[in-house]
Amino acid sequence: MIKPKKCKVCLKNFTPRNSMVKVCSIDCSMQYAATERIKKNRLELVREKKHSKANDKSWQLKETEKACNTYVRYRDRYLGCISCGRTDSKFPFHSGHFLAVGSHPELRFEELQINKQCMQCNVHKSGAQSSYRIGLIEKIGLEKVEWIEGPHEPKHYTIPDLIEIRKHYQDKLKQLKDKNAN
Repeated sequence: MIKPKKCKVCLKNFTPRNSMVKVCSIDCSMQYAATERIKKNRLELVREKKHSKANDKSWQLKETEKACNTYVRYRDRYLGCISCGRTDSKFPFHSGHFLAVGSHPELRFEELQINKQCMQCNVHKSGAQSSYRIGLIEKIGLEKVEWIEGPHEPKHYTIPDLIEIRKHYQDKLKQLKDKNAN
């Protein structure tokens, strides 16, 4: 004996011919099929979008930068702004680069040159370079600052490189959080 069901379209109770029937009539069947087709198309679009993002270098670069910046902000969460020393701000802190990414893309993911920086210094003072340098020397030493300022080989990141770098920073962040949880 087959139990009565509720139609997926009109929500009326009906007794199906077999356990696989989901709707009560031909009209409801046509509506149900159209709805299912739309759902399937949406799902395919979402899959395509995800797949295209995975192959989009600019998207990969943004996601990798997010992972790197999140790690740096967490690493430096108890420190003040590298440029002015501010520890409180009504705005979120940034991950400021000592040397701009636009002019030094090869140092984009170099941890030594990325530090917690307040929005005022990073945005409104264009990075506050002179005070950033002083703070950086205090933090890592003159020799390493001079290395950052020195010449570097250009880097041409591939999508697998970016995925690997992102994974590296996600793992470092997880390790840091696990270490602090203990």
